[in-house]
Amino acid sequence: MIRMILLSLLLGLPPAFAQQSSESFVVTAHDDHFRVVGPVGWKQGTSMTLQNKTLVTMYGEVQAGSERRKVGSFSVKPGEYVSIDLKLAKGEEAVLIPMSPAFQEVLLQFGRRPYEIPPQR
Repeated sequence: MIRMILLSLLLGLPPAFAQQSSESFVVTAHDDHFRVVGPVGWKQGTSMTLQNKTLVTMYGEVQAGSERRKVGSFSVKPGEYVSIDLKLAKGEEAVLIPMSPAFQEVLLQFGRRPYEIPPQR
């Protein structure tokens, strides 16, 4: 009986310690913050999916590299999502710039654990 309990506890623990990551950037927009889950490392053809969980349509653009070249622009209605191919070179980072409603820039970084902008309220 004790072996059964120990075995069930051991089998239940690994998911609790698993690091959340994705093959692409998954950005979730909430009313007061953005949550970002990114890939562990750089990969050719990385994309970004923006989920809009606010009550208004969001407009914005994505820029990449140190010269801030425009990668794409978007509009996404409440409760919907949009996907954008980032076309990043190795070592480049992208920035999501929400224009309406206005919010601070969201830096998309590779290899980070899930994070929020602004950091934990």
